[in-house]
Amino acid sequence: HLAYQDVGKQHLKYAVGQPGEDFELTVVDRNELVGADTALYFEDGQPRIVYFEGYDSNMKLAKLDGESWSKSTVRRKGAVGFHNEVIRTGGKTYAACFNYTKRDVFLAALD
Repeated sequence: HLAYQDVGKQHLKYAVGQPGEDFELTVVDRNELVGADTALYFEDGQPRIVYFEGYDSNMKLAKLDGESWSKSTVRRKGAVGFHNEVIRTGGKTYAACFNYTKRDVFLAALD
């Protein structure tokens, strides 16, 4: 399982496969300037991707539920979403990154 930015198209993509085989590719987010600095994790066996949206400098979250991806904004207003990390502690999942606007660490609960 890989989550990455297609730099040429500026889209967020998700790939599933095995070494030595073809990967199944899915475009998760086709908006402008999305997909950099991805952090892939799983919740209840389903992939989740925290990523940077560069048009407005937001942290975004994509969730695969069955066959379709839903997307939401984790944080608006401020340059967040760079160098994303996902941690699970105390039964909750959090995303963390450097906030370039405030020059500190941004932390948000994802569930």
